[in-house]
Amino acid sequence: MSTQAQLESYEEVKLTREILHKKILDVLDAHPEGLTAFEIAPLIGRATRQDVAPRLTELSQLGMAYATGDKRLNPETGRNGQVYIATWNLEKWLSSKYGN
Repeated sequence: MSTQAQLESYEEVKLTREILHKKILDVLDAHPEGLTAFEIAPLIGRATRQDVAPRLTELSQLGMAYATGDKRLNPETGRNGQVYIATWNLEKWLSSKYGN
């Protein structure tokens, strides 16, 4: 692969990642109670949680999403998924959870 092709590929992946970050944050902002990757996926037009989970990890590392420690059952797989919120909704989430 040529250097030019590699650069173009990198830019395309970077843009796709940024678009997914924005879509995920928009959905989390609209759901201050938090969502899991499998709940977010259909809301942003993605087929599976595998499309969303890596982006949630990145957003957490950037300080824009917060893993609450809560889990929700995915009825399709029978497995639990981590609930995330947008960090700017943390106070609202804590208030609803603990009644402060």
